[in-house]
Amino acid sequence: MLNYDDKKYNALIELCVKTGQLKKEGKNILDFDNVVFENKKQDAKKSYKNTSAHHPSFSFIGRLPVDIETHNGNTPDKYKQIETLKRRFKNPISMK
Repeated sequence: MLNYDDKKYNALIELCVKTGQLKKEGKNILDFDNVVFENKKQDAKKSYKNTSAHHPSFSFIGRLPVDIETHNGNTPDKYKQIETLKRRFKNPISMK
């Protein structure tokens, strides 16, 4: 299972620009990473570490969080990662 919200992603980027934390001009580096959060929540799935977990991926530009995408705990790191990165590289700043 994959859960993402492009409207939230675009809103976070726009907020960073409006507050002056992110510039429209120049290059921005997107840092993308997956994390396994072990927990005992009812909807958590068994992870590859054999514990109950959720498995979100995060995107940052500098120190600014611009996206969180959630996966089940048993989802491999690279599950639909190409699709995720293609969505993230569609720059909402330059689309305005």
